[in-house]
Amino acid sequence: MCKPIQCQTCLLSTWIGCGLHIPTAMAGTPKASRCTCVDATTGIQGEFPPKYGTGVAKA
Repeated sequence: MCKPIQCQTCLLSTWIGCGLHIPTAMAGTPKASRCTCVDATTGIQGEFPPKYGTGVAKA
């Protein structure tokens, strides 16, 4: 089960868990309070923040 957690890079809210419940985990977090990092492997910022520990600050 996924749950919200504070991003270690930008200190905003991201998620941790299996990846199947991201919308539920992020539902209570306003978009302005969500992690602004991009995925470290793709460099893409998706609809939801990258999984905890996999994001890097936007260039």
